[in-house]
Amino acid sequence: MMVGANFLDKVLDWTRRTNSLVEFFFNETPYRVRIDKFIRAEDASGNIVPWSKAFGTKKPIDVFVTFHVKRILVKRDGKEENYSNLEEFLKLI
Repeated sequence: MMVGANFLDKVLDWTRRTNSLVEFFFNETPYRVRIDKFIRAEDASGNIVPWSKAFGTKKPIDVFVTFHVKRILVKRDGKEENYSNLEEFLKLI
């Protein structure tokens, strides 16, 4: 699925409104994109790392265009939910 220009804005707005955390895992890299109040990079252990270390000069939207999403983890209200693709996740938000 191709992500639109407003994809990250929509996810960021949803995480802020619902006090949720979303982690995007990718096939091609051990690094993840974490969205809660901010858009950040995480390593495989879940530690926040500098964006440039994880994704170089790529902008956040470019990460989603370049890499294939393996799974999406949503944490909210003390629960964890897994989604296997962006289409399934976007139905939630």
